[in-house]
Amino acid sequence: MSLLKRALKIAALSLLALVVTLALVITLFFSQPRLHLWLFTQLDGWTDGLVSVERSEGHIFESIQLYGVAVRHPAVSVDIDRLDWRLDLFNLWYGRLTLEHLHLDRLEVVVHEQPASEPAPPNPEPFAPFLAIPLLIELDDVRAGLVQIEQGEQQHRIKGLHAALAWQLRRLALRKLELAYDGHRLTAQGHSTLHDAATFSGRLALQLASDTLPPIELRGNWRGSLQELAFELDTEQPLRLRSQHRLQWLPDEVPRLHSRWQGLDYPLDPQRRLLSPEGEWELTLGEQLELESVFTWQLLTAEGKLPWASQRLSLAFDRQDRLDFQAETSFA
Repeated sequence: MSLLKRALKIAALSLLALVVTLALVITLFFSQPRLHLWLFTQLDGWTDGLVSVERSEGHIFESIQLYGVAVRHPAVSVDIDRLDWRLDLFNLWYGRLTLEHLHLDRLEVVVHEQPASEPAPPNPEPFAPFLAIPLLIELDDVRAGLVQIEQGEQQHRIKGLHAALAWQLRRLALRKLELAYDGHRLTAQGHSTLHDAATFSGRLALQLASDTLPPIELRGNWRGSLQELAFELDTEQPLRLRSQHRLQWLPDEVPRLHSRWQGLDYPLDPQRRLLSPEGEWELTLGEQLELESVFTWQLLTAEGKLPWASQRLSLAFDRQDRLDFQAETSFA
């Protein structure tokens, strides 16, 4: 009995110590609202220069602003002029991590060239870490005024990025995506689900508007893995087309894409339409680009119909800029 009393006493004292510690932490947060802001400025030392923040403002129970955020890695450098975010701490009690808003004034990403090396062996379970996430994670309002991506001499500028995402039970939902790039405006919604540590499936609806091109609308779904992916696309505008595709990664990281399509109906202009009831192609990107294609087509004009044509194309293009092209056409 004395042993039981001693155990109960130790348990009671441990519980009391835990409650007192928690009370002190909460009191410290309310009485010293800028303590956590000081922690952000120490990231440079704690991460050995990987992440740094010049200064921070705000309160963790309202919103926090981080200025001069930088990430330095041999493969990529990231700079953010100002990052404003608000976390709903009370939702953690319900198993939900909710980021009410994440706003970036300017995001610059520079991709550095890496020395050639042997490709790493493929990971048989690339998504294993995501399967263990127990929380519902919500990013309700993600915005970026300007995103600039540089790789060598190439530069890409994305303006007006606006997104909303959520993760729950192996499912990533893209509730909203809006962005503007080089005169084009893209909107999209979709979702993707992990079936295990290697395979996934999903759906996507996309609309693209442009200052110089007709609008594009398409819907797609996919299923597979990072080594072999099958997907279907239904295009509504500016052409009508149903297509099925299979992307495979061959030995030595060589991609091969095999595609089939049905019911192509494309208005070339108000007077002409191109029809193709079926066709297929296979594209391989190895030491040289190889394309094999077989399809049938017909051209409709204001004056009438041209005969049906069967087309076979073969193309090979190597790294020495040598081109081998063959084409055969027969009319019905």
